Amino acid sequence: MGKKSRKNVFTPEQLLSSLMDNIPDHIYFKDAQSRFIRTNRAQARFLGLAKPEDAIGKTDHDFFAHADEALADEQNILRSGKPLVGKIERVRYGKGPIVSVSTTKAPITDSTGKAIGIVGITRDINDRMLEEERLKSAQEELENTVRTIDMELNIARNIQESMLPERLDQIDEVKVAALYIPCSTIGGDLYDVIQIDEDRIALLILDVMGHGIPAALIAAMAKVSFTKHIARGLKPRTVLREVNDELIAHLKNERFLTVFLGIVDKARKEFVFARASHPPALLLRKRRRTVVRLSGKGIFIGFAPRYKYEEERVPLESGDIILLYTDGLVECRNKGGVFYGLKRLERLLLKHRDAPVDELVKRIREAHVEFMGDVPPSDDIAVLIATLE
Repeated sequence: MGKKSRKNVFTPEQLLSSLMDNIPDHIYFKDAQSRFIRTNRAQARFLGLAKPEDAIGKTDHDFFAHADEALADEQNILRSGKPLVGKIERVRYGKGPIVSVSTTKAPITDSTGKAIGIVGITRDINDRMLEEERLKSAQEELENTVRTIDMELNIARNIQESMLPERLDQIDEVKVAALYIPCSTIGGDLYDVIQIDEDRIALLILDVMGHGIPAALIAAMAKVSFTKHIARGLKPRTVLREVNDELIAHLKNERFLTVFLGIVDKARKEFVFARASHPPALLLRKRRRTVVRLSGKGIFIGFAPRYKYEEERVPLESGDIILLYTDGLVECRNKGGVFYGLKRLERLLLKHRDAPVDELVKRIREAHVEFMGDVPPSDDIAVLIATLE
């Protein structure tokens, strides 16, 4: 007896009423003419009614503008016997705001299976839809930003490529070759070879800190300035000083350049160079089978006005090789996190000391690709090589 009474504590009506009165979704029942026969409190509030009973006998036409569409849906459900699931609608009840709702409706059938009414559940999804719209707007804004960045990178890449010489100046007894490996972002690496006269040729390599259009534009300004002063036949240290004083007003202590500038003088058989915080050049003494690092002293271009750069000179012998490069070559790391390093480059230079300069740049590229594997370069790489025959 006790067990039976416990089973019958709640009647079906009590269970249904408890569900309808407490669930936040809008629940309603309609007859075959789409008239409300019962609603829960949430639906009554949504319709602007004081209590659920006030909806009985009314239709959607009494409350909102899209009633014709709702009526057509319900009549189709009654005819087909198939439910309508998760229809997204934009509705306005009374004088309230337009909101987004998700509606599911199903037929109520009698004992013979005939559809005699409609049961519906409508969920307010306005906050969710607003959030989705915000996310969509943010996604579109992000995509527009990415397109803008891509466009700017293409512009910067075109600027950068236009600055690289299509052909390298050559003079008798001095052979020159170059290598450039771009990374996915645009850097400010630049090299150039400028013939001064029949005996002297200038080797220039520089790297603007940062990436993108600003770095490319600064590199372009630097090239114009260097070309002008090198053509005047000035000493490397004087060229660096003049370029520094010209660019410092534009750089405004926000961007800096590292530079290595050297002049090969075949008549004097010497290499005169000045350096502005750039990685040291390498001088391969072919006859002695040794590699010398050409460091020199000097701060970044754009760091201090009227700075006096130092200049050094080294004698050259036939077969000696001068190698200039940007830090992207020696500071790159492979998948294992190992740096390429300057010693690796020195060993490569010694190993291929008998190779012509154009063959040597190929060996440098091959060694770099082998070392990096499938890891893309994180910085541009520029290499400039000259040899005195």
